[in-house]
Amino acid sequence: MWLVSGALRLFLVTAAPAAVHVPLLVGLVAAVVTFVVPAPRSTSWANAGRLTGSDHLFA
Repeated sequence: MWLVSGALRLFLVTAAPAAVHVPLLVGLVAAVVTFVVPAPRSTSWANAGRLTGSDHLFA
C-alpha cells in the first residue's frame, strides 16, 4: 500500500466505507417509504377486489 500515491490512498480509504454504506442507506430509505407511504385504496370498500369498468381487460 505504501506504493500507492497519497491522493489515491485517500480516495480508497474514503470510498470503500462509503460504498459499503450506500446499500444500507438505500435499504433503510426503502423500509421507511414502505411504512410511511400509504397503500393505494379502492374508491369504495364495496368495490375493493372487484373488477370494474374496463379493468377486466387488463386482469
